Amino acid sequence: MNSINKIKEQITAKKNVAMQKYSQKGLANKLGISESQLSNILAGRRKASNDMIKKIESILNIDFYKIGKN
Repeated sequence: MNSINKIKEQITAKKNVAMQKYSQKGLANKLGISESQLSNILAGRRKASNDMIKKIESILNIDFYKIGKN
């Protein structure tokens, strides 16, 4: 498995665990964005800003940088 696929799998796994705690609507509200914006970010149709990534990491208690290094 190449490293990109491994990273995607790890992010998906973390996202799935986090989404058990928050509904997509609830997470979008915490982030201050619409549910459709969050949906597009999570599906890869929209690129998140660095600030948005930091907010997502903080709320979901994950570190995308560490995931990418594993």
